[in-house]
Amino acid sequence: MTGKRKMWLTAVLGAVLLVILSGCREDAFSPAGCNELCSRDELCDSGFCSNGACRDPDCPDDPDCDCSVAGTCSDPCDHDEGCDWGLVCADGACRDPDCPDEEDCECPATCGEPCYHKSACEEGLECTADAICRDPDCPDEENCRCPATCGEPCSDIVRCEEGLVCTDGACANSDCPDEEDCECSATCGEPSLEAEGVIQPGETVRATLPPGGEAVWTFVAAAGECATIRLEAVDGQGFDPYLELRDDLGHSIAEDDDGWYDLNPRLAEICLANDGWYCVLASAFEGSGDYDLTLELADGPSGGGEIRVGETVTGVLPDGVWHGWHFGAHSGDAITIAMNALDDQLDCYVVLYGPDGQYLDDDDDGGEGFNSLLANVELDRNGFYTIWVTDATGGGGSYELLLE
Repeated sequence: MTGKRKMWLTAVLGAVLLVILSGCREDAFSPAGCNELCSRDELCDSGFCSNGACRDPDCPDDPDCDCSVAGTCSDPCDHDEGCDWGLVCADGACRDPDCPDEEDCECPATCGEPCYHKSACEEGLECTADAICRDPDCPDEENCRCPATCGEPCSDIVRCEEGLVCTDGACANSDCPDEEDCECSATCGEPSLEAEGVIQPGETVRATLPPGGEAVWTFVAAAGECATIRLEAVDGQGFDPYLELRDDLGHSIAEDDDGWYDLNPRLAEICLANDGWYCVLASAFEGSGDYDLTLELADGPSGGGEIRVGETVTGVLPDGVWHGWHFGAHSGDAITIAMNALDDQLDCYVVLYGPDGQYLDDDDDGGEGFNSLLANVELDRNGFYTIWVTDATGGGGSYELLLE
């Protein structure tokens, strides 16, 4: 082939190529994808051509780059790779995976984390005065888990409130774990004794005591409250009722046979030491029949307290009640105690006890009429002494007490 023919052929091919290239429509142009061949930036989807291939401008020498610009918080995305490190694509936008609903990708502070305002804490927590997220119901609990109450789930992490224990995954009363309300019934020390029921303060209940039987009634009282209990035979041949008060462990607190009227017993103003259940046992010294049981509770004793040497105090005794008066003295002191009735109904009676609770002396009618007098009683030790006063017949009335 001659040189002239070669020149002609080259020109023809160049013209053909020019026609083809010039005939391509611009709207048919498709940018090259990542790592595809290119000759200039405009031909790349990423807008960057490096060494003849489309690359990510942030990593032009790394063919493994995905050639896309990672989205920041709330930027649109199609997949997780389209978001900055630490973010995920959620509902078409880059979000924090720990709180995908937060548009600013700022997760609320959790328990124990610092905070600056109430809304900075997650739901259910509050920003306390020390700028820490806490449970408002139990701000002193560092794990923000309030102690579980009766019947609620518990674990090594969730503890039970005071007085309850975690039993089989739920908070219960250790003394009666099978009670769903965590309220133990009194046993009176004898589980075989089934209570007739609960008697309320101010209530009178009527029931029947069978021959040789024993009835148990329970009530709840607070420490310091004073109980007055009366048991009265309603009918029955030779029915002589007997009354006893016990705590919930079965320890006897007080008992009486005929301390009221006729053969009926009464426990007057028995002040209770502890909160909880108490048991009233009704039985019979002999006989059986119907009975009325009455319970009264007072916030404290009706009288008594402190008396000083040289002082005179007054009081009113309810029927069958004792008042205790306390005073301090030294060994070798000689004292005189006088109890005088302020009305015609009272038959005064005085008993003196020493610092250790030992009996020292008593008097019924040593004063004028039915008044009591303990004169020149010599004391043999330092300490606090107690004067107990009552009506010798079980009645009541007004009185004055002198200590000299």
